[in-house]
Amino acid sequence: GNSYLLMTFDFYLLSKLSLYIVFVTRLHFSFNESVYAYSKFTYFVLGSIIFVVVIFMIIFNLEILIEIDDYDYANSWLPILAAIAYAISDVVLSIVTLLLFIRPISKIVMINLEQNITGNGLKKTIDFDDEKTKRKLSMDLGHE
Repeated sequence: GNSYLLMTFDFYLLSKLSLYIVFVTRLHFSFNESVYAYSKFTYFVLGSIIFVVVIFMIIFNLEILIEIDDYDYANSWLPILAAIAYAISDVVLSIVTLLLFIRPISKIVMINLEQNITGNGLKKTIDFDDEKTKRKLSMDLGHE
């Protein structure tokens, strides 16, 4: 019973941590040699969070394995602390990696929009020859 729960928790946690490692690695390789590259400190912080979760998981496993047969989950603070620490790190890593991916992409989109508006980029223009279409567009845009 207890060993099955421990293995399930460990495999789930390892799969989530592996996913975050893929996210951080993808973030690094996607923007590394561009103007949108992040500092080494950013990667250090993300790696440190993942490392702390792994260390916490090892400590949790050692504590459970030492007393696997007679471990009293009802009176122990360790499972609750482990769940809270994991939940906080999961939320932080999810939000941070999402924002770190979206930030450069949104800048690229804004640059493309500005180029289209100012005419520096490729711009499609449509000419309307008949007066009825010009009046309809003018009225739709709020011009009289």
